[in-house]
Amino acid sequence: MKTILIAAALASLLPAQTITWTKEHEISVQNSATQFASNLSSQMVIVGRLGLSETRPAVVISLNGHILSPFLPSIDGEDAPYLLYRIDGSRIELETVAENPKRFVSLLKIKQPPPELVPVRVSKTLDHTVLVPTTAPISSIGEPPSLFVDHLEFAPPEEAKALRLDSTLYTLGAPVFDLSGALIATTLKGRETNTPALMIQWLIADFPELDAILANETISDLEALPLAPKTTQEEAREIVISPITRARQRFIQKSHQNP
Repeated sequence: MKTILIAAALASLLPAQTITWTKEHEISVQNSATQFASNLSSQMVIVGRLGLSETRPAVVISLNGHILSPFLPSIDGEDAPYLLYRIDGSRIELETVAENPKRFVSLLKIKQPPPELVPVRVSKTLDHTVLVPTTAPISSIGEPPSLFVDHLEFAPPEEAKALRLDSTLYTLGAPVFDLSGALIATTLKGRETNTPALMIQWLIADFPELDAILANETISDLEALPLAPKTTQEEAREIVISPITRARQRFIQKSHQNP
């Protein structure tokens, strides 16, 4: 009886989509993250802004050198250029195409893009595991972006505009990728227990300058991944979701409106 009560108590803390992790899923996540990390140098850059010390990871979205970057407010509202930080510590001034402070992103452009840049793909959300590039607030010379593996609190409803990431570590406007390396969202202002991320299709709707640059949304090639890890009958019996938990889940989904 005591075991049942403990299991029920723990179940009340579970997120809306209970996930039973399997070794197969963990291996797939690790392999996908490793493969994506190997492409970071050609698909991502580090940007800053003149007069500011902090830097952010930004993503290449076109062969013409367009970059989707977190919005960095300039000092005292002065018109200051964004800067691309090279591995050797040198910096290149970027062209500012447009800024969207409401969604915490900027559209930038490398005036003479190097040939090795590879634009990212854009996709709708399919999986509950995501990859988020991060850097130190002030990155060291030659420091590449690192990858943080995160999960959705629950699968977003059809009408949702945002995802909800478990972690609260992220800076505003950070790109969010699925396990295939496709761009699916950018982060919004974090909350106490989660970080919302605006889905890419809604970002495009709020940022018309992106529409002519980003490729049409595609269905990401995640079919080969164990999207819904299988559970054995024994594992299924260990998962206890009480009526109270279900009621809490419904309340959470209704109480958090789209951004």
